[in-house]
Amino acid sequence: MSVGLRQVRVHDLKHTFGRRLRAAGVPLETRKVLLGHKNGDITTHYSAPELEELIEAVNKVCTEKSGTGDAEAKNGYRNNPITV
Repeated sequence: MSVGLRQVRVHDLKHTFGRRLRAAGVPLETRKVLLGHKNGDITTHYSAPELEELIEAVNKVCTEKSGTGDAEAKNGYRNNPITV
């Protein structure tokens, strides 16, 4: 059956589905079931974090008070979030 999509495999669609589930905040166990995996390690491969999610995680660390003193503040770590 042809749907007019060149070079798109079912495998590619499964990766896209896994990534979209993760982006929607669907828990790992639920993603595992929906993707038909018995092993959670495979599920994490199919639903790797998006760049925005990684940057957000780094920015959380950069903007939170870590309690390690003024060195971070002087260096500007807390006040300079990463942007793309």
